[in-house]
Amino acid sequence: MDLPVERPIAAVDSTDTAGAKGRLMSLDALRGFDMFWIIGGYWIAQGLGRGLHNEWFNQHIMPQIDHTPWAGFTAWDLIMPLFLFLVGTALPFSFAKRLQRGDSRAKLYLHVLYRVVILWVLGMIAQGRLLEYELPKLRFR
Repeated sequence: MDLPVERPIAAVDSTDTAGAKGRLMSLDALRGFDMFWIIGGYWIAQGLGRGLHNEWFNQHIMPQIDHTPWAGFTAWDLIMPLFLFLVGTALPFSFAKRLQRGDSRAKLYLHVLYRVVILWVLGMIAQGRLLEYELPKLRFR
């Protein structure tokens, strides 16, 4: 007797959405949550804290969206490590997709190096230190 095969139900029908095919939706959702906090979640939460005048919100949520000066740990301190975790989690999927597409490993590694340089320069611009870059002051530890 043949039993019916159970198949997991997809959260999104990938046939209807061109970009969703082959994507891990949980990774995309967590990445979106993390990017929300990196880009502007701090100011939204800060505005809510000022506008709501809610004692509970100001006592429990507001302290979590700021860095603690070496005296503890808050939720805000998880944002960057979460982003790095997501990058590391996405790399095998991205590499496999590009290798399956026919890209060589050399092309793949050159693309990674290109991205590192672009992100490094953008970070230097964001910090306002691009034009005052001094190589002797660069330390590797």
